[in-house]
Amino acid sequence: SLIYLCDDIESYPHSPNTSNSKGKYFNMFQFNNITNMNFKGHGRIDGQGYKWWSLFLVNDIVYKRPHVFEILFGINITFKHIELSNSPNFHLHALYEHDLLVENVTVWANTTLQ
Repeated sequence: SLIYLCDDIESYPHSPNTSNSKGKYFNMFQFNNITNMNFKGHGRIDGQGYKWWSLFLVNDIVYKRPHVFEILFGINITFKHIELSNSPNFHLHALYEHDLLVENVTVWANTTLQ
């Protein structure tokens, strides 16, 4: 199976800019304070990052680019047998994890488009 992140940047949801920080496009998958979560399968998640990177490299993007996965404060998290490709930013951004297992995961970007 294949899942695509929307690459319609103009209509992509985001948090607004504030006086303290630049706004951020919402991540494709965002998890906070989760326990015993498994991401398993034989599919691919494609972030369609080409447009995002093209705008970023010429400093023409309004908000911070999204991650495919962002997990904060997770316990016992597993990623197995999946493929993450072409992220607009990080493919897997995991912070403050306890017992994170990443096994047989392919991460790549199609650099011939970029």
